[in-house]
Amino acid sequence: MVEAKKQEKLFFRILDLFSGLLVAVMSLAIFLQVLARYVFDYPLSWPEELGRFLFAWIVFLGIVQVLRMEEMPCLDLVYQWLPEKAGDLLKFFTSLVVLGFLLIMLKGGWELMARQTKQISVALEVPMAVVYCAIPFGTLLMVLLMFFKTIGQGRKLFLKKKTTGEGGSFS
Repeated sequence: MVEAKKQEKLFFRILDLFSGLLVAVMSLAIFLQVLARYVFDYPLSWPEELGRFLFAWIVFLGIVQVLRMEEMPCLDLVYQWLPEKAGDLLKFFTSLVVLGFLLIMLKGGWELMARQTKQISVALEVPMAVVYCAIPFGTLLMVLLMFFKTIGQGRKLFLKKKTTGEGGSFS
């Protein structure tokens, strides 16, 4: 269990670093575009395209991090008004709905990416499937997160701890 937590922490640290690198490259590309256009009066086409493509990846990887840290806007006010058990049940139901939506989005993202394998971008001349791959990749990570989160919520909600006569407990 401790080893799994270490691996999870390492994975998300690598994801953080990769996302930061994408933001840095996107910022440099956009800065280069502004510099070329307004200082040298010679606009370049590829930095704008690169910036748009990287932005798509940044968004989908960023949503994974937001979902992991449970920073998405949610029903906190409703949870405060409900009894704890009802709030936990609502959180579990919400997680199931989000998981279902993400599975549908994963299927659609995969199909969209597959249709774009032959299309080439204008300025960078890369297959558009590379850009559209952000959708199924990011969504797959979100599906895995929501799956494990839903399992944890279900355990908390439906599995009761049994206690022994000596004060010990079984899960």
